[in-house]
Amino acid sequence: MRYFCLHILLFAALGVLLCSCGGKHVDGDIGDASEPLYLRISERPQGGWIAVSVSPFDGSSDTLVIDRPMTNIIVMSTSHYGFLDALGRTDIISGISGPDFLFSGEKAYETSSGGSTALFGSRQALTVRTPRFARSLPSLGEIVKASLHLLSFDLGPSLLRDEGVHGPDLPDLPTAADQGEAVGVSPDGGGTGAERSEASGGAERSLSEVEGRSEAVETPVDVGYDGAPDYEKIVALGPEVVLTYAVSGAKSQFVSRLEQLGIKVFTVNEHLERHPLARAAYIRLFGALCGQMDAADSLLAEVKDNYNAITDAVKKLGGQTRKVLLNIPYNDQWFVPASDNYLTAMIQDAGGTVLGTEEGKAASSVMSVEKAYSLSKGADCWLNIGWCRTIDDLLGVNPIFKEMLDNIKSNALELGYGSYPVVWNDNKRMNPKGGNDIWQSGVARPDLVLRDLSIILHPDNQGEASKTIYYRLIN
Repeated sequence: MRYFCLHILLFAALGVLLCSCGGKHVDGDIGDASEPLYLRISERPQGGWIAVSVSPFDGSSDTLVIDRPMTNIIVMSTSHYGFLDALGRTDIISGISGPDFLFSGEKAYETSSGGSTALFGSRQALTVRTPRFARSLPSLGEIVKASLHLLSFDLGPSLLRDEGVHGPDLPDLPTAADQGEAVGVSPDGGGTGAERSEASGGAERSLSEVEGRSEAVETPVDVGYDGAPDYEKIVALGPEVVLTYAVSGAKSQFVSRLEQLGIKVFTVNEHLERHPLARAAYIRLFGALCGQMDAADSLLAEVKDNYNAITDAVKKLGGQTRKVLLNIPYNDQWFVPASDNYLTAMIQDAGGTVLGTEEGKAASSVMSVEKAYSLSKGADCWLNIGWCRTIDDLLGVNPIFKEMLDNIKSNALELGYGSYPVVWNDNKRMNPKGGNDIWQSGVARPDLVLRDLSIILHPDNQGEASKTIYYRLIN
């Protein structure tokens, strides 16, 4: 499955780069940053929806008429799966690029005690604690309570309990067994109306109970990737639409061939949006596709409220802005996101600034290791270090990284951050094949990613360091 490994790496790198691919970038007035630049959805007078995808490269558009809920689609990105999973409608996916790389919760995540907490089904039951600086935001509890059943993670209990929003320390929260009882699954992963996800390759994949519906569905067929697709399988599946993505303004051979075969293709550009909430807003496209627009709107509103509440709490907290060194070389190129980039925006909202960004641009730049070394002299945190899972892994990439890490640790110490970890990576939720959940569920839930970053960038949350969802501390 090397092709899908390439797909994962592409999004791990190009997802941060956004518009650094070739072609003419279409600039425009961002206005409300949470509104998508490259997607428009309107309601049809006769019922249904019209979705229009706009190319960030040349301004060309792609239109999809959705006159009824679809039941048979092919998706070429794990983020597409993540949006439908958030709505509990992965059952409409008949084919996907690299199903073995879907994060379906079969791998446990680490806990502070060194043990693990089980993840149930394709929608994970996670215990999430409110960051200490957000204790003054009890209104979040009401937001969550209003549509708790729509959440792809059980964010509610930590926000609903009065003890979780005041006091000198946050209390212990429900155990995995408690959470399982709340969502109708048993601690061993079995459940009411749902079975624990198993290895891919023909095994059944479970759905959570959403609006009282629960059923087992087959794992989507592996249709290859757009550089080496299995056209025979795609044609045999007879999809109503194939959802793909663009990395340049040129129409790919894959898209052209599907059109020749009479198969409708729609390009989804969420990975090119400039703000995390604009990316999350693509859940409306998937709500339209599966006939659950009300649920999509409800979840999106909740994500926005959570995200903005955390951002406001960070602003009220004040303090020094953390200076972040981002990434490591990828294929001998060290990419740095520009100022108009979703990750730059998210780190800023969490209380940090990305060093080396170019202002007023969306396209990422490439810097030398020497430039990164210079930036390390002013950095006090290092994030997103590629494949590395330990400090030894990181230091093994380049001998100069030892001195860079010493610079960062020294700066953090001088700023009073003490022994709080300064190196973190976004690979805490990864399946054995390398499928990373931050590119799957994290796209639909930027509020949870922001929560992680706000914990990382505020050392007063040291007690919360083990409670991050997508990020792991590197030691």
